[in-house]
Amino acid sequence: MNKKILFIISIVLVSLLFAGGVGYLSYNLINYSGTMEEYDKIEQDKTVTLDKSDQFKNSAVKYSNIPVTEKTYDEGIYSIVEDGVQFISYVEEWDRSMLKDVADEFFRNVHGKEIEYLEMVGLYGEDDYHGDVYDSYDRDFRIPISLYNFLGSKQSFNYTTTCGTIIVDDADYFVDPDYVAYMMSYGYAYHFVEQNLGVRGVEEDAETEYYKLRAEGDDRIKLEEEKFNDMYDNFQWYLVNIAAMDYLYFMSSDTINETLEFYDTKELLNFFLTKSDKELSKISIYYDYCRNATIFENFEMDMPQQVEGLKEYFFSFVEDEAPEYTIIEDFDPNLNINYSPISGTNYKSGKITWDKPFDDKDVVYTLIFLDEYDQIWFIYKTVHGDQEAIANLGYFTQSRYYLETGQHFNFDTGQEFKIVITITFPDGTVLVSDPAEIIYRKGMKEQ
Repeated sequence: MNKKILFIISIVLVSLLFAGGVGYLSYNLINYSGTMEEYDKIEQDKTVTLDKSDQFKNSAVKYSNIPVTEKTYDEGIYSIVEDGVQFISYVEEWDRSMLKDVADEFFRNVHGKEIEYLEMVGLYGEDDYHGDVYDSYDRDFRIPISLYNFLGSKQSFNYTTTCGTIIVDDADYFVDPDYVAYMMSYGYAYHFVEQNLGVRGVEEDAETEYYKLRAEGDDRIKLEEEKFNDMYDNFQWYLVNIAAMDYLYFMSSDTINETLEFYDTKELLNFFLTKSDKELSKISIYYDYCRNATIFENFEMDMPQQVEGLKEYFFSFVEDEAPEYTIIEDFDPNLNINYSPISGTNYKSGKITWDKPFDDKDVVYTLIFLDEYDQIWFIYKTVHGDQEAIANLGYFTQSRYYLETGQHFNFDTGQEFKIVITITFPDGTVLVSDPAEIIYRKGMKEQ
């Protein structure tokens, strides 16, 4: 074979080797680029379930053989894992069988993909008090990837995401399913609004779509706590709390959305004398978690269903359909709330009356006393639309027994109180009256 032919064959072989190398390199670079695009998509969409035998659920590329760093579960005293969320009890009062009921109740809260970033629901005793219902933190995960062995087996992505834990304090003292249901709903509300709305209790919350929809232009709104205990005193004015209450109003479990009955002092005295302990245990006295009072505890803002587009915004993050609410365009919140003494009682008692714009028997009016911070002090009386709008207040006797409103709430003579009345409809719609101020004074004949 002459040298010319050998030279040509050599050139062809080198060209083929070069083309093969370029092709292999291009093949892996394309795969690398595609993988990075998938990773960016994961970062943006947050659809990685960080649990055992995980895979990238939203990926067009097959990643089923790529392991993700597993969650580590705390044992506590009792614990179970349901749908990737750990439910753990640190108290003897809530055993494993009760935790199953806790888990079932928890999943009654409306949720979307954000639930994949909730790691735990913890029930703690009073000796292990946290003070918050929710805690969030950044979690780092290492995701190994070989890129078809091009980069070697030790290459990985470092994935950081925000995860959360729901905290139920005093679970050894409040061995009450309704209490745990309420605390879990509230905790999940903070998780939902942080993951989906981007509201976290910081100044940057003013840049969110939620702020523009719900609070823009309202100078009463607070973003980040600037001084100790201010979020406690002004709880209802912090945007992150308002967002959580909006979630409760729209999406929380039916367990905490019942419309409950409350009774004034005169009625309670009769109950205490005529009903059994078992019957009394079922009566809501002065405070309970309910649709008609505690579901949205800011009585000066528009209720959630009154804010255009808010309901649709919340439900854009989930597959559930948004509920329908009663829309009343011409509602007048001035209900003419009035206090007057009751004659024949030495003016030790009085009555609160108000107007009822809706007289349907299924519409419920709830009279609520507010404290100095305009937060719920106690829930005093419910009246249905077909009943007389009256609440008895003060000192009442029956036989040789008596009961006085002030016994339980330290009413001072001449003390001024602020009252609001909520109106709750069968479909869950809640309206709020204008606040009214009354002065309660023993022996007072006139206002």
